[in-house]
Amino acid sequence: MRSSAARGSVASLAALLVAAAATGCGGSSNSDASGGATTAPASKTGAAAGGVCGTKPITVGFAKGAGDTWTKITLATLKDEAAKCPNIKKVLFTDARGNQTKGIADLNGLVAQGVNVLVVMPEFGPAQLPALRAATRAGVTVITQIDALGAKVPQDIAGDVNPDMDAVGKQWADWLEKTTPNGKVVFLGGIPGAQSSKTLFDALKKGLAAHPDLKLVVDHVVDTNWNAGQRQRVMAGLLAKYGRIDAVVSDYGTIDYGTLNAYKQAHLKLPALAAFASSNGISCYWAKNGKFPFLSVDGQTTVIRHSLRKGLALFNEVKDPEPGTVQLVNGIDTSAGKPPTCDTSLPDDAALGSDLSPDQLRAIFN
Repeated sequence: MRSSAARGSVASLAALLVAAAATGCGGSSNSDASGGATTAPASKTGAAAGGVCGTKPITVGFAKGAGDTWTKITLATLKDEAAKCPNIKKVLFTDARGNQTKGIADLNGLVAQGVNVLVVMPEFGPAQLPALRAATRAGVTVITQIDALGAKVPQDIAGDVNPDMDAVGKQWADWLEKTTPNGKVVFLGGIPGAQSSKTLFDALKKGLAAHPDLKLVVDHVVDTNWNAGQRQRVMAGLLAKYGRIDAVVSDYGTIDYGTLNAYKQAHLKLPALAAFASSNGISCYWAKNGKFPFLSVDGQTTVIRHSLRKGLALFNEVKDPEPGTVQLVNGIDTSAGKPPTCDTSLPDDAALGSDLSPDQLRAIFN
């Protein structure tokens, strides 16, 4: 997700979020922010009705375990949502760069800087729980998202927002049965121990239980640090060891041009690719390098809108309009006539599952 984390040209989650936006923050002024992309002009549509903004001055924090372009888009989306609340004065951001010790220190630092609402992607898993509990005890409204942590509400955190990972696993498995029956499958993840990678792998295994003819060549997450170069090297090693692998399931499709390059270097037909989060680059790769079977579950960058609104509602003690579980949809499904779209005006790593406008996306990368 990922982060590194995470996460198409979509309408993917957009329709769901447009409906949810009616209960959003309200107002139209831009927030100040530290780090990351410039805040885009705020949307004025329907935001005031929900009343979750409140009137007290608020500082929002966003803590990420490992930053990348997906993170830049997610941060810009957070700022765009925060800009609807004139009382949100600052949006602070930290990137632990894959370092667990720094990730924990970052949480403590955000609390020390006086954040009121803290959205966290706890990619280091239970190691971050003590810091989250401490933040909650200090009066911070902590919302975790995407990486299910097992934290208790309200003792450890105020709330969490997660995609329905089991539904994603079932989508992948059912699609693989259609596109690569009797195939060999591998799952590629992120940094070692990433909770979201494990959650998605477990969901895939659960889904594959209904399709015993599909076989995992490795019965665990294969770590690639969410790095395209490392993913290519790891995939090359897997192909050398196991021969052709018919399908790759990826927790971060944005960088899977590395995966596909490994097949090309081995002079093998490109595999079926089932991914979590796509990008402009992988879509253009599909258009230019052979139309391989491709499924992508998209919209992860927009989950942070849900997380912020939930945090604001809980902080202001008003009715919480947000579900704890967000249903993602297939942004790309070549088997169902939903091919990827290559936009040459955007950089390769633009997440097309974002609900930001093309101009907002260009502003991030410029």
